[in-house]
Amino acid sequence: METPGQRLRMIRTSLGLTQKALGVRLGLSWYQVKNMELGTVKVSSPMAKLVYYETGYNADWLLTGEGEMKCPSGRKDNVVNLDIIEKTLDKVMDRTGIYVDGDEKQLILNIIKKELQKDLSKAEEKAEAKILDFLKIVRK
Repeated sequence: METPGQRLRMIRTSLGLTQKALGVRLGLSWYQVKNMELGTVKVSSPMAKLVYYETGYNADWLLTGEGEMKCPSGRKDNVVNLDIIEKTLDKVMDRTGIYVDGDEKQLILNIIKKELQKDLSKAEEKAEAKILDFLKIVRK
């Protein structure tokens, strides 16, 4: 029976991605992807949900091997939605008059996305609070 790491490798190779390319999609380094594939680092439930959100592959299948490998298209509930976070960031920037773009904006989005993966409930409210914190730091 395959491990979650082996199933992650199956997902990556079926997408034709390198460890580095999958890492970029997930906000990880290639080394972190490698460690999950080898089983050195556990594939967590939030990580499986992120893999699902970014690739459409079934989070339950990734963790347990049960069910279908690929989810029906369009079903992405219970995961951090980067679009919601970006819209919230734009709303907070407009409200505060503190603006970032390019690399700064992407960095803020990736950090907030990782933080929210830990606790997916009330994502928009938590995103707004985190965005305010980061904007204050960026503009000090």
